[in-house]
Amino acid sequence: MSRFIHIADAMASLNQKVNLIGVVTESGIQRKSKGTDYYVSIRIVDESRPSPALPVNFFTETMDKLPQGITEGDIILLSKVLMKIHGPDVYACFNKKYSSFALYEGKNSTSFEPYQCSDKFCPIEQVNKKIILDLRKWLLAGHQIDAGLTDLLQLEELKEGVGFSLVCKVLHVCETEGDHWMLFVWDGTDTPPVAIKSKSYNGRFSSRRGHKVFTCFPCHSGLTETSCSRKVPFITLMNVLTYPEVTYKYRCVVRVVATVPWRVSDFRSPSKVYKIRLTLEDPTARIRAFLYKDDAEEFFARFPSPDDVLTREWNALLGIPNTDDCSEVGDASSSRHPPWIDCCLKSYYIDKNDVWGSRYYQIFSTTLVGRPQAAIRRRTVC
Repeated sequence: MSRFIHIADAMASLNQKVNLIGVVTESGIQRKSKGTDYYVSIRIVDESRPSPALPVNFFTETMDKLPQGITEGDIILLSKVLMKIHGPDVYACFNKKYSSFALYEGKNSTSFEPYQCSDKFCPIEQVNKKIILDLRKWLLAGHQIDAGLTDLLQLEELKEGVGFSLVCKVLHVCETEGDHWMLFVWDGTDTPPVAIKSKSYNGRFSSRRGHKVFTCFPCHSGLTETSCSRKVPFITLMNVLTYPEVTYKYRCVVRVVATVPWRVSDFRSPSKVYKIRLTLEDPTARIRAFLYKDDAEEFFARFPSPDDVLTREWNALLGIPNTDDCSEVGDASSSRHPPWIDCCLKSYYIDKNDVWGSRYYQIFSTTLVGRPQAAIRRRTVC
């Protein structure tokens, strides 16, 4: 039987393979390593080491095998990770040859089924349930995840040579020399006066484009089509989250940043029913929405079977570089860049005694049409 140890004990087990379980406090940017692998680093804590968090570095053959769709507070189970040290810092290393992981939702969940697991993961049901439950109880008891968000500053307050913490939106990421990364960020400061912003807001909302994000101007990718009324203006996901009615229908321009399950072949249950959870984002918020039953059948109407064609189109929706063509013009992207898509959302509840607490979102009246063939030909040279 596998034995899971605390993070504090693992840090004293250098050059040994250990089994860990912890709460995720931070997830980095997925990118190509210097070799042939893909890489991401996350940080975890537990009751033995609530701060600072332990870094865990992942290396896998493909990007889709990295941990996907992680939310702060989720729980990760790690098997056979190697404890290493670099300078003064101890970290755990996930090796694609022998390590495995499973991701579970955090303190507000009662499920013991992982929403993602690696190929080599072998569940030990009773052991896993107990340690996951213990971590959830620890979080519910009031432990606050330390993300280092003390003494927050705004961009307009920064001074040269002074350390700071910042909450911001990452607008663009690019790699510089020496395997370093440059992030372009914005936190909403140094913006026009509120009289001007209100006028701009009202003008955009009354226009045909509504709250359509400027970053997909003048149009979205065309990977999807919607049958909801064209007269319905685009609104942001923040508008969706804060809408005063529990049930309503919306039209949004979003990106799909994660899915559960992540394999196309697992989209249907044994009874052949679609049940997929998507993580959607726009510049204002991130939500989880379901593709379910008839609405999912409509979404996949043009690609009804989980074959290679659907897999390629689904990868395009997730922004995963296509490596199945004979060759591609230009350098392959080292990270995912999901395209903007048009979709219709509806909110609903499952408990009439707690309508707000049991509110969920579902995609409807939306169809995946795939990449235009002309666009594929431009990118492919056979």
